[in-house]
Amino acid sequence: MPVKINKCLNYYILDFTGQISKSLISQAYLDLIKRSDFDIDIHTIWDFQDAFLDISIAEFRQIAEIVTSSDAPRSNQSRSAFITMESADKISLESYITFTAHYPVEFKIFDSFDDAETWISG
Repeated sequence: MPVKINKCLNYYILDFTGQISKSLISQAYLDLIKRSDFDIDIHTIWDFQDAFLDISIAEFRQIAEIVTSSDAPRSNQSRSAFITMESADKISLESYITFTAHYPVEFKIFDSFDDAETWISG
């Protein structure tokens, strides 16, 4: 399974493996916001350490449009951490952060799960 969604105390972990496409990320987000225990203040960790993001900058713009136009409101208290060590993936994720600048969630990219979890929990 290319993505697993697990709930921790005050955040979700979306753990991706293998080759990841625009449709998979979009569907993972839609699955997340449809969960009965989803809360507008909930934080997320998107772990791409074991994944390859096969997504263009244009496709990240489309993902941003899906996320920001969804019916699920988000709070400006929410944080989303992305984890990857791949330079190209970091550049792509930075573009996503730029495309969602008006969205109330704070985004940040990390090299390790521990750093992401510390920031999410802080």
